Amino acid sequence: MNELLPTRLCDLEPISGNRNTFGETVFVNPYSMLRFREKLKVACDLVRQTMLVCNIPNPKNDVEKLTGDSYTACCALVEYLKMNNLGHDQVVCFARKSPYEADSTSTTHFIVLASDENGEQFQIDPSPYVGYKCGKVEPINEKWYCEYVNVQGELKSALEIIRTDIYEIFSSDKIAYNLVTAKVNYARRAVEKFPILRGYLLFIRRISNSQSTFEEEENIENENLKIALKRLAEDICELTKMQSSKENLEAQLELMQTISSEKIKYGLEYEKMVYIDNEKFRMSELTPRFFYERKLNLAMLKSSAFFIGKENQFKTMLAGRHYVTGGYMVNLGESNNYGFSKMEVFHPDGYKYIREMNGPNYVFLINDKAGEILHRKRKIRKEYSFNYEGRNFVWYDGRNIEWRPIAMNLVHSSDNSVETCCNYQCAYPNRQLMTRFMYPNLKLLY
Repeated sequence: MNELLPTRLCDLEPISGNRNTFGETVFVNPYSMLRFREKLKVACDLVRQTMLVCNIPNPKNDVEKLTGDSYTACCALVEYLKMNNLGHDQVVCFARKSPYEADSTSTTHFIVLASDENGEQFQIDPSPYVGYKCGKVEPINEKWYCEYVNVQGELKSALEIIRTDIYEIFSSDKIAYNLVTAKVNYARRAVEKFPILRGYLLFIRRISNSQSTFEEEENIENENLKIALKRLAEDICELTKMQSSKENLEAQLELMQTISSEKIKYGLEYEKMVYIDNEKFRMSELTPRFFYERKLNLAMLKSSAFFIGKENQFKTMLAGRHYVTGGYMVNLGESNNYGFSKMEVFHPDGYKYIREMNGPNYVFLINDKAGEILHRKRKIRKEYSFNYEGRNFVWYDGRNIEWRPIAMNLVHSSDNSVETCCNYQCAYPNRQLMTRFMYPNLKLLY
């Protein structure tokens, strides 16, 4: 098992209280007091955030390195559950036909099934993506997908051969045409015996530039779109009701992310892309592990820094002599785009400071240790934030505001890679993989 995962779940400490970004997860009581479902959620959270996303991973080491896709994550979770003696009959399953898909749909998506000591079975999705049921743990009495197929025996062998073939075709600069044809033909024969592998046949044909695959996938997509549009209309109505009544924020996030992911599939919404280290990434595929591996921690210039005109000075002071990357502007106080202020997903106490953050804010990444950035942050706050205490100003919303140092403390920085990821993505909660409702892997600290 990857060394970045905490070895023993039972040794982990609960986190509670609104002072901590992650004070509202399922793990607020001692581990021994958690229900089986809550323990599964902790394990799922840890695997999911410790992944590096790779949609065509190397099957020889993807689980060991926690670098891969849905299948990688599920295999890693099963190992993790067994290592911690958590549950029984833990299996990886193909998951086909969500409520947004037609009967003809194929799949390359997986989930994990595990049972407690009483035989109650749970479905778990540790996939390192943002979308339908990703990161969720629920009893199986309401199945997420219409068809589950256990990955075992000959099916497992065939799947892993095809995944290896896909990796070899994709990663090779030049591969003989007859070898590619042989690999595609193997997948075709495997599908005759195991129809659930059809998604992988389409996958290997796609990277082999098979025209017939494009036509088949287009037909499936058109059928799925009809189903998805009907379901999305219902979901949007439900989300509007939840937002108007200020219902469960975590449930709102889940539904919002599902809607966003389904829209992106059909070109109804664009994926949010970010540039970090001069490379382009999907916002939704950034994990805490990503920031940990790149030795990047978050810093932020708050609206109060812009208000006094010292944003450039503070940015330089926060960075020290280290390079910065991935910066973007955001209004964390506004609530028009998502029905709630982004401050509510930023921190449990964020709702207290919505007005103070309702203005320009600049989020960026620094190639330096979190502790070093913390020292520079504290210096800025000590030297500048109290200079305006008690004074009244006309704020960005045109109304008077009293300067409160606790709310207008100019700058922010993250404590670790987990908080970096959570804070960095909170401007786009519909694409936020690491939410504050996930138990954090505190081994991810640079």
